[in-house]
Amino acid sequence: MNIIEIKELYVNYNNTKVLENINLNVKENQFLGIIGPNGGGKTTLIKSILGLVKPVKGNIYINENIDIGYVPQFSNFERNFPINVMDVILMGRLSEKFSFFKSYRKEDVKLAKEVMLKLGIYDFRNRQIGKLSGGQMQKVLIARSIINNPKILILDEPTSNIDSNTRIEIFNILKQLNNKMTILIVSHDVDDIVLYVDSIVCLNKNLHYHENNKKIDSEEFQRRYNCPVKYYLEEDCKSVDCSCGGFLNDRKYI
Repeated sequence: MNIIEIKELYVNYNNTKVLENINLNVKENQFLGIIGPNGGGKTTLIKSILGLVKPVKGNIYINENIDIGYVPQFSNFERNFPINVMDVILMGRLSEKFSFFKSYRKEDVKLAKEVMLKLGIYDFRNRQIGKLSGGQMQKVLIARSIINNPKILILDEPTSNIDSNTRIEIFNILKQLNNKMTILIVSHDVDDIVLYVDSIVCLNKNLHYHENNKKIDSEEFQRRYNCPVKYYLEEDCKSVDCSCGGFLNDRKYI
């Protein structure tokens, strides 16, 4: 069953084509990686899915009753802002009728505790956010995005600028969450995501979808893409260059 359907999507910025004729179906409980060069339209695609960017043509179909969790790219923030981990996560329970004078319900606090325990961040629930490491902050943002148990979770570069051990830990968390929700992840960590995702799209204005076990020869990769990512196929040990790497179960990086 498709949970997201994108048909003939075109998106422009200032008369410049960013996305062109994008067609994509995302199945329920799929773990989809979105990779490609800088400026290839990855963030634009997920913002279009979220309704934050208006296309010039095409349609995106999502059941209106489906909740979507979103973890945006982590950037600079005011480290001295007086808010702790618990409060950041509870923000995910705010409704459109938010009031500064409204307190959270016991149910909200209980859900926040459950999510923090699941992600291993309960011990610093009262820590001010400026005291967190990059990996800890990413876990907090993921916790905020899943506190409402969304059916779809979309993450934009959630493992950038964090150490390799923490990246692996976060991907393992996402793989567990994938048992209950569809996940779309934008990442430059190609060598990491291929170990976890079900399929990959390579995006560079146009979209190329690679399903599990689909074989594409080196000439096709070189014709389609432009960024260097080297790997070899274990079955024949051929080296090829690919901009964003199609997904292959038997691929190893060199």
